[in-house]
Amino acid sequence: MNFAYYRKSESDFATTVKNVKDQANQLQLNLLGETKLKQAVVIYLNDPDWVGNLLAIDMNLIGFLPSSVIILEKEGVVRVGIANPALLAGVSQNPAILQLSKQIADKFKTLVNQAAGCGPLKAKAVKLFSTTSCPYCKLEKAWLD
Repeated sequence: MNFAYYRKSESDFATTVKNVKDQANQLQLNLLGETKLKQAVVIYLNDPDWVGNLLAIDMNLIGFLPSSVIILEKEGVVRVGIANPALLAGVSQNPAILQLSKQIADKFKTLVNQAAGCGPLKAKAVKLFSTTSCPYCKLEKAWLD
C-alpha cells in the first residue's frame, strides 16, 4: 500500500498552489493554514463533518485523517500529494470508519487531481509474483485474469 497519493501537475508551482486553494474552496474544505518550505508548500485543510464523525466513532484514529496537501517542486517537476486516505480504512474494520475513509479519499483525491490538472490515477499494469505450486497464487492469477 502506498502511504501517499501524488499527481504530477500540468501547471507551474505558484499556479498549482492557487489551484489547490481554489479546489479546496470549491469542495468546501476549511483552509487552516500553510507552511512554506524550501521547495514545497504544505496546505492544511479539514472538513468539520469528517473530523466530528471520526471523533464520535473512534478518537484514536484522528492522526490517520488526511488534512494536509503538499505541493512539491523537485527537479523541475511540480507534484501535488496527500497522505493516502486508505490508511484510515486499513486501521479499522468498523463500517462507519470504512465509509468515512471512502468519503475522505474521494474528496481529497478529487482535489489533488483537479489542482494538478489531470484525471484520476489509473493502474497501467499489474505484476503478480507467484510460484507454480502455490494454490493461492493460482487463484489470484485466475481472479486477475
